[in-house]
Amino acid sequence: MPGARKSLVALAGVALLITARMAEPCSCARAPDVREAADAAQAVFVGEVTRFERLEPWWSYARRYALTWFYEVTDRDFPEWFWTELEDYWNGPEYGYRALLEVEHGWKNVTTGQAQVYTGMWEGDCGFPFKVGQRYLVYADPDHLGRGLYTSTCTRTVELGHPGTGADIPVLESWKRGWTNTP
Repeated sequence: MPGARKSLVALAGVALLITARMAEPCSCARAPDVREAADAAQAVFVGEVTRFERLEPWWSYARRYALTWFYEVTDRDFPEWFWTELEDYWNGPEYGYRALLEVEHGWKNVTTGQAQVYTGMWEGDCGFPFKVGQRYLVYADPDHLGRGLYTSTCTRTVELGHPGTGADIPVLESWKRGWTNTP
């Protein structure tokens, strides 16, 4: 049994090294101030996350990482079909996560009800780590895949109670008084 435990630990270490090597760090431009962010966003609101789900089925995710591990460990070149499949995944409807938020207050284009917000995988795409039951101030843009709203760690989206969050709300209130909801 001790040999099996060592093998499992070694395998886990290799998997961590592979995924760390493949993931590119998130890189964001300078964060805009509140008014710039509100002007640029398609929607700005406060909501509580009621559901947060990965869009890709678990078996597809497991297959992709198993194949990655295999080609890395055996030091083989990745076949062209693998890169085509990966590109299709990155640009497909199952990429990323979806958060369902119960809207409490809105400043732009979302005022009540529920909002679906998509985000990335947290690797090189700056996906936002929503948590069910937490409240967030959300700055969302159109999703590049056409699924609806999208946010990332590069926006001013933040969990309420996070240092600095309280400063956005009074600015948003004064910003809204000078803004109309017509295009």
